[in-house]
Amino acid sequence: MKAPEYNIFIIGAGFSHPAGIPLATDLWKCILQKSKEKLKRNNVEYSLYENILKPDIDSFIAYYNGSKNGQHIKYENDIELESFISYLDIEAYLGLLGSKHWSAAGNQSQILIRNYIAKIIYEKQSRMTSSDKLLYDKFVSLLRPKDLILTFNYDTILEEALERNNIPFAFYWEKLKKNKDGEIILDIKNEDVILLKMHGSIDWISDKHFVSASSLAIWNREKKIFNPKCIIKGYTRKNNELRCIYRISRLSEYLSMNEPVVESPFIMSPSFNKIVYLNPLKEFWHGFIGNGQWSERLIFIGFSLPEHDEYIRQPLYYLVKNFESSAKEDNRRISIVDYKISSRDQNKFKANYRFLNEEITDFYFEGFSEAILNLIFKDVKK
Repeated sequence: MKAPEYNIFIIGAGFSHPAGIPLATDLWKCILQKSKEKLKRNNVEYSLYENILKPDIDSFIAYYNGSKNGQHIKYENDIELESFISYLDIEAYLGLLGSKHWSAAGNQSQILIRNYIAKIIYEKQSRMTSSDKLLYDKFVSLLRPKDLILTFNYDTILEEALERNNIPFAFYWEKLKKNKDGEIILDIKNEDVILLKMHGSIDWISDKHFVSASSLAIWNREKKIFNPKCIIKGYTRKNNELRCIYRISRLSEYLSMNEPVVESPFIMSPSFNKIVYLNPLKEFWHGFIGNGQWSERLIFIGFSLPEHDEYIRQPLYYLVKNFESSAKEDNRRISIVDYKISSRDQNKFKANYRFLNEEITDFYFEGFSEAILNLIFKDVKK
């Protein structure tokens, strides 16, 4: 049997929570607060809450209370962010507004919310202290070449830690090169850590998605000042839409300069319908069903498989089953890290992950910490 060569990590919001990044339950409150900040244009004060968000919030509450059974929404703070964004997604995707549809990048509230999400996350991670960063430095120091990380987070905490510690990494698993005959082939000697950002990133911009064709878009006018670099290095297939996605520097300037209802960073909003918008990132999933069999460890950190990410259940099921197919023979383990204190929450979590084989799975319900990392990695070969 082929020797395991790498570890696979599945990373969710709980991984970034120790750095102060808000979970979905808190994110909506932060979005509302930020949208109500007073702005000034031509000496006239206004807020994007009153001008943009509030009409859509009122429409959503009327729709929800008029069409759903059960408890009604009384106050905007009680809105579930994922449900609200899903409502906006359907409205935009089906063109329900007709001629009032704003742009191919989405309607105004959709674009505004993506910008607020990016700004909130950027502001929070910018406040990280040197002490806060130690946990992530510890994590990346335990990685080895060819390790595969799937993160569903928008923040840039992980890639900054990799860069801070001079660890080579790539945003795409398939690295191509030319052979002596000029043919483009897979570079099987690639030693990068592979970091796949499955829902985009706050410092990614796409030439094709979430940017209006309007000249109001700062990306269309001043693209070069953000030093954009394609997330794919070297050769790639011509039809790979990842070629249109760029990582930028000077993110703070971009977020302050862009028109907040015209363009936004390339992130998949937390929505029940996000698979509709995932086409540009489908390459990350290409051939994924074959993963797991040859990995040494399968490690989940802070990913609770939430209902709004239900589409992920299917690929994860096959990842786990492939891993299990030979794990018992080699004494290879699955590690699950999450923060669940009560036995009720722990049992609910396990029921959601019912496809896991608990005979080869270790659960760590104390949350993500350096102590947990030491436990997980104590028997992992470097």
